Amino acid sequence: MIEKSPELKTYEKADALMQGFRDSVRNAQKAARDAGVPAVFVVNGLRYLAMPSGEIVRHEKQNGS
Repeated sequence: MIEKSPELKTYEKADALMQGFRDSVRNAQKAARDAGVPAVFVVNGLRYLAMPSGEIVRHEKQNGS
């Protein structure tokens, strides 16, 4: 049997960890949507809210508000 190189084992372990992290983020995003909490994101310095209904609204307040 061919032994996997240490680099390949490290890559596979890192890939498995990253998949777990991605799944955790997706689950948290779904829980927030289900609870009615909008997602906040920034594009070109403008803040937007992605409402649970799917509507995207520009957030007009400035200075961290």
